[in-house]
Amino acid sequence: MTLMYQDTITEGIVTDRPEHEGSVVHEDRSALAAREVIARIIWAVSAILIAVLSIRFIMGLLGTGIESPFERLIYSVSTPVLYPFKGLFGSTQLANEFRLEFDTLIAIVVYVVLGGILGTILSKRRM
Repeated sequence: MTLMYQDTITEGIVTDRPEHEGSVVHEDRSALAAREVIARIIWAVSAILIAVLSIRFIMGLLGTGIESPFERLIYSVSTPVLYPFKGLFGSTQLANEFRLEFDTLIAIVVYVVLGGILGTILSKRRM
């Protein structure tokens, strides 16, 4: 079966133009590659957020303060991403300086789920 369509440049009828089909396939592949790159960026950012929040959670369990530069860095980086979760449950003082930060734990779960869902949706091939 031969496909026929009107060529707008030469005002003639053109049949089976393979270079046009190849460029469409190329555009689909580049769009797929772009979505894959975005999905990987989302996974990387969510992995970094989860790592920072996990370190903060563990530091709270161990009862560390913010005396060292590393602890200050972790708390300064994690505070903005914890903002939507502040006040949900608060933190529980276990013993002496040991804390169980439920807000941080909920944020870890939410960022794992959101990063996974967004990354999976973007990496799926559309047909």
